Amino acid sequence: MFYSFFFRQYKKQKFRVFANSLYIKKGYNSLDEKFGDYTSLSVFASKTFFRKWGLTSQIKGENVGQLQAKQSKLIDLIVSDQYFGLPNFLEKQNATGGKKLFFIPQISYSQNNFTIFASYEIPLYQNLNGVQFASQQQFTFGINYRFLTKECPPEIKL
Repeated sequence: MFYSFFFRQYKKQKFRVFANSLYIKKGYNSLDEKFGDYTSLSVFASKTFFRKWGLTSQIKGENVGQLQAKQSKLIDLIVSDQYFGLPNFLEKQNATGGKKLFFIPQISYSQNNFTIFASYEIPLYQNLNGVQFASQQQFTFGINYRFLTKECPPEIKL
């Protein structure tokens, strides 16, 4: 797994720009199948109003790779699927993976160490391989509490 985060703040304008990326390299399961690697890239812009309110806009792209099998097991998977009356491995493989692009606006209110937020995920583009469930709009509401540590004064040695 690889994760990165970049942040830039403009204090006078109360404006922030940040980005993160995530890459998950999948491994093979006990059937020698490997579900596709996952890649995500998000870019955010955030502005604070009236010291406690925040608006954030996010553009998020996702890429999910296709199902794979070890070359030595590919024939076994195809034959066993036919034997048990299951969809052919190649059919399953062609119905996995895809690319998605989302727009996610968010509003938040902060008081002391608490933040209350709501976001709405809107799919802008989806290119899925084969027949799959597509993403729909998603509403998220949450409460966040930050545990801030306080710096202890240095000990005085006698």
